[in-house]
Amino acid sequence: MNTDPLPAMGAEKGGQKFPPIYEHPYWWANRFGELEQFHASHTLNFNCALAIGLALENHYDFDAERLDAAAVIKEIVDKFGFERTMYVLASTVWEYAWDDCISQESREWARTIPCYDEPDMSRGYAVNGNTNLIDQLISQVQHDYTLAQSPKTHEISGADMGEEAPPMDSYEQLARRMEASYQEHYAGWVNLSSEALIEGAKEIAALQDTREFMAEGRGIDPDGVDYLLTLPDPLQAVADHWLQRMDDLSDFGFALDELCCRQNPPAKKSVLAQLHGKTAAEPPKPHTPVKKEEER
Repeated sequence: MNTDPLPAMGAEKGGQKFPPIYEHPYWWANRFGELEQFHASHTLNFNCALAIGLALENHYDFDAERLDAAAVIKEIVDKFGFERTMYVLASTVWEYAWDDCISQESREWARTIPCYDEPDMSRGYAVNGNTNLIDQLISQVQHDYTLAQSPKTHEISGADMGEEAPPMDSYEQLARRMEASYQEHYAGWVNLSSEALIEGAKEIAALQDTREFMAEGRGIDPDGVDYLLTLPDPLQAVADHWLQRMDDLSDFGFALDELCCRQNPPAKKSVLAQLHGKTAAEPPKPHTPVKKEEER
């Protein structure tokens, strides 16, 4: 795993620059040859979560039972920047979504932070600590971030200077739009009740199937890519069409019969039973008189 820092992106605090968060999941990095950036960003996420856990211990006064949340946030932000600190804390909220110690305010704040990783990946950098203290950190980081952004300074970017970004091919444009749509859906799913998730399971499965299929670039030609790019939400359009096909149960009976025949093959007869069957199936042989009968 390559852990070299990523190229710096923008000043976050006092002119200091921090490596940016890689804004795509693993499958995207694998598809477009960006695994080095993905692993480097994920390693920094993990190190940030570990550092937050240690800072919680170092800045907690056990005698007074009080956390110096401001000191924790300053220590972490000085090392990792606001962007990554908030990203890791938001991921921690979703990991502990079942815990009532995470306030509703923190949950609502976490929804404003984009999640780029799959759930099994983001669990790797959830902060390990007391959720009451983690909730205090979230309140503190919101406060400190607001102060840091006021007055907000404008960074001159390449776009401001008239530089054009390198053009994306059609498939990459489609993949980016589909991934953005999926992340919107995912943000809504995490807030649904168990009953609502069960009722919407087919729709969710169709979106996930579409995302996985399209990520591998299978079975779609350039003309198909161009057509999908004309649609307002290509991911939803493909998923809806796939869902219609899944709702067609015309082949269900055939598939069921095929499964049952495979699981219940005819019982194999014993050797004796096979011989009896063979004898019964053979026609009777013509009677041939023996020698004594001929003499008579």
